[in-house]
Amino acid sequence: MSSSTPSHLEMPHSVGTTIWQFGPSEYRDVSYHGCTQPQVVLAGVLRFVKPGDLVVDPMCGSGTAAIALAYHGIRTVNLDISANAIQIAKARAANRGLTRYASFSLADARRLPLASSTASFAFFHPPYYDMVRYAAENGSSPEKDLSMCASYDEFLESIRHVIAEISRVLLPSGGCCLQIGDRLSRGEYLPVGHDLYNLFRLEGFSLFEENVKLPPCQALDAIGRSKRWRDRQNFLGRQQLRNLIQHDYVMIFMKSRTPLRTWVFAP
Repeated sequence: MSSSTPSHLEMPHSVGTTIWQFGPSEYRDVSYHGCTQPQVVLAGVLRFVKPGDLVVDPMCGSGTAAIALAYHGIRTVNLDISANAIQIAKARAANRGLTRYASFSLADARRLPLASSTASFAFFHPPYYDMVRYAAENGSSPEKDLSMCASYDEFLESIRHVIAEISRVLLPSGGCCLQIGDRLSRGEYLPVGHDLYNLFRLEGFSLFEENVKLPPCQALDAIGRSKRWRDRQNFLGRQQLRNLIQHDYVMIFMKSRTPLRTWVFAP
């Protein structure tokens, strides 16, 4: 760990429980929609890698994972479909003098420009289906942007290709940290986390750990106010609303030769 590592990035390699919640960090770009907290990256990746190892982030956004890991001597290859996102990420890394640890390139995560078996680990934080339309915000190509898929089935099929590419570029001993959340869409609850778990298993990964990440501490007051407003509307009989989705999943997968379990039910 570098002596210049910010104190709030000096995290233990394990949080200690499967319920995660972190405070604010100046290294999270809150202006970028869907930006992860750097503590999630560290808790989900650091214990599996060592300085000098290579981590791939196939949907890097504004580069938070690269910045967090660079302070610990971890090299990263960071890719995104959005030229605007790559420009932001490059600038953030350069402003902190971390470019020797991180490279940033424009690429489609379904066709990673990396040789097979080159990365020790991956950090994967994809869109939560169509919750945020990144193409509209960041100038990426709508036909390539997974947040612009016409249907949920198309989204899952695209994610399947990304997972296959992650598997290809990982070393046989490698793994992947997935951060994902579920989605309410057109009145239906979409279990995105569960569906992506199944896709990883079908690709030959085994689940090492599943964690539930709560919203950042500073967001709880706003969530509480929103919930109280909804409760009042329900009490007044104005509308019936579902519970707010307040959690993400952070799943740790390892490459495995173990085939997907086949369940046999007795008649």
